[in-house]
Amino acid sequence: MNRWVSIGCALGALIFVFVVHGAVPLIAVPTLGQTLWTSGFGLSLAKTEGLSLYATHFGYPEPAAIAFGLAGALPVSFFISLGLHPVDAHTTMIAMWLIMAMFGAWRFCLACGLNSINALLAAALWLCLPVVWYHQAYAMLGLGMALLPLYFWTAALLILRIPQCRLRAGFNACLFCAACLVAVFMDGYTFMMFALGTGLLIVFVFFRRKELRRRMLLYSLPIYVCGFGLAYVSYVLYIGKPTYAPEQIALFRSWGVDLMYLVLPTQGIHWFWDLVGWSTPRSSREFFGDASLWSTTFALPLIITGLICWGKSRKQTWLASGVLIVALFGLYMSLGPSLKMNSTRPEPMNGKEQMFQGMPAEEAIGPTGSEIVSRYVPGFQNMRAAYRWMALSLLGFWWLMLLAASQQNSRAWTLGTGLLLLVLIAMHIPHPGGQWQRAAGYRNSILDIEQKVVFDLGQYVQPGELVAFLPYRNDFLINYMAPRLDIFTYNIGGDKNLDTARRHWPETLTHFPMGRVDAGFSERILRLIVQEDAADAVVLPYIDFFWAAQIWPAPAEYKDQLRPVVQELREAKQVSVTERAYYALVRPSGRSQNKGRLEGNYPIQINPGQPGIHQILHSGWHDVEESHVWSGPRATLRLPVPNDCKPGQCTAEIRFTVYGASKDRPVEIFIHTKEKDMPGLDPLIVQDQKVQKISVPLHSEGKEGKVRIDVPRAIAPEELEGSTDTRELGISLRSIRLKQNNEKFG
Repeated sequence: MNRWVSIGCALGALIFVFVVHGAVPLIAVPTLGQTLWTSGFGLSLAKTEGLSLYATHFGYPEPAAIAFGLAGALPVSFFISLGLHPVDAHTTMIAMWLIMAMFGAWRFCLACGLNSINALLAAALWLCLPVVWYHQAYAMLGLGMALLPLYFWTAALLILRIPQCRLRAGFNACLFCAACLVAVFMDGYTFMMFALGTGLLIVFVFFRRKELRRRMLLYSLPIYVCGFGLAYVSYVLYIGKPTYAPEQIALFRSWGVDLMYLVLPTQGIHWFWDLVGWSTPRSSREFFGDASLWSTTFALPLIITGLICWGKSRKQTWLASGVLIVALFGLYMSLGPSLKMNSTRPEPMNGKEQMFQGMPAEEAIGPTGSEIVSRYVPGFQNMRAAYRWMALSLLGFWWLMLLAASQQNSRAWTLGTGLLLLVLIAMHIPHPGGQWQRAAGYRNSILDIEQKVVFDLGQYVQPGELVAFLPYRNDFLINYMAPRLDIFTYNIGGDKNLDTARRHWPETLTHFPMGRVDAGFSERILRLIVQEDAADAVVLPYIDFFWAAQIWPAPAEYKDQLRPVVQELREAKQVSVTERAYYALVRPSGRSQNKGRLEGNYPIQINPGQPGIHQILHSGWHDVEESHVWSGPRATLRLPVPNDCKPGQCTAEIRFTVYGASKDRPVEIFIHTKEKDMPGLDPLIVQDQKVQKISVPLHSEGKEGKVRIDVPRAIAPEELEGSTDTRELGISLRSIRLKQNNEKFG
């Protein structure tokens, strides 16, 4: 075929794939939330001096590793540095990887024996499967699935075509290791599919082909171990830990494939099946999981085609049975720990969080047997969306079709293969008009979010400021807002990233509950920005920064919930409040920014109404209760010193009890003053629940005295008494009194 005709066909196929995925720079983006999330990481990387793999604008104070998708964020940062708008940089990155995926699938098809045009059609078919294009809404998962043929092409070169030329063998080994690295930094699900699928093929070939065993033991298997070992170690070094916490089995069950999803498509996904009337409506109100579960797992045409092709090709090519094993393994794992047949929730549910609720075992037909793997085997433990194994299964059935198509070279067979591929493409593509309208709408939504939320906030914050958004949630939108405004924030989007960031937050910030307003909320805000100086400002979002990044416009649903907090803060002298449509901004007032003088007069009674209490309890304290406040293992006080207190003439008598102290459990208390040339006081050993009194010197005339209290044996009631209270408790501070006239302290 003429070279220019081939190039034209390839460009046409690519453009078609771009449109199906909604990835056209300057015009459309595939999705909303993940575009904001990933481009936010890219923005932060681009604004960080020097070469960095960690975002610094969110997840403060520690640089944030991107839990998955570094292979996408790095190109985004590069395109941003070239001058592209972050959204268009993200779309260009998607297009770049789709080109790589198209090339990899095409080379895979050529290696299976298809001619150039049918290889293009087969590659386009793979990229037009809903399991691929629909998952563009799930960060790099869609790209990881798109790249599966490329990954397995490198695996096939490693396993099935071991060259005699050492240079070529070395190149194939490097290509495979590179694919492993791309896979692990693209998406964890497809990395596991690549590892398990390749492993199954190695085992099959080893037992099926005796003549290949020696070369596999000396070449294929060591490179396999080296490639995946290198990828895993690199990932662990990057994120700083070997694995994430295992997921609940009920979630695996909830996100397992229902058998009805395989044979009956969901309405609104495939234009062809909606046209012929063979589809049914489904929603998270009735079904477990979320829309990605039942929107991507219709597989009847490809499964039937793959099984027929296996039956026709298994005698001609020994590899067909090995590929079938891979396909069936993926299908089995996609079912999750329980078998379901049109299983619905016992009661219809509404609400955003319902999709994250697990499925009880009794709602399923019975167990599949995979629970033991999902519960105990590392890697498998984190693949809670079990249905995603369908990508590996469909790859296997797609591969079987390629093996059968290559068995004959007649013109009629070639034309028939091309026609079959066109029909299968038509069966799996989305509604063309609706898909394009959504993709163009996503780009417009991001530009609207920029104007109404991001740049609006930019009028009230300055680059380089540290801002806390409270209450914190899984704040996807902040990943974009912070680097776009060049501010820094403790908040971060992504549940795994959030878990990591919280470990490094100031203690007061960790006392805020996730996603809700509780007693002491306003007090902790004052403590955070006035007393501890741990933030330049606090933003109270009226919108949900997770769902606003998924569906825009977003309602100001938390405005009523936050109204009492805003009112309390307006009445506080230490801060000023600015209200906007989507948030309220809290800043230290001019008076409170001069922190040389503490409020509060002695005696200081510990209760929420005590003037200046949020300044006095500097750090390490839990919420103030009616007549006391609990410390943690280490806490600090800032004590006001009256102007008439000369050095050596004033002491502060601190009255407290000690949690869990008894004769059987003596507790040591260490008191340290921060005055120059003043050593710490002698340790106090407490063996009962009586009120203790310790006097400490106040030497900073007219300013403040700083006192640190250490309780190494602080313990949580959950551990000591078996209660549900998980706070580590040290002392219960009751009051602080002032002593003058040169009273001796001790």
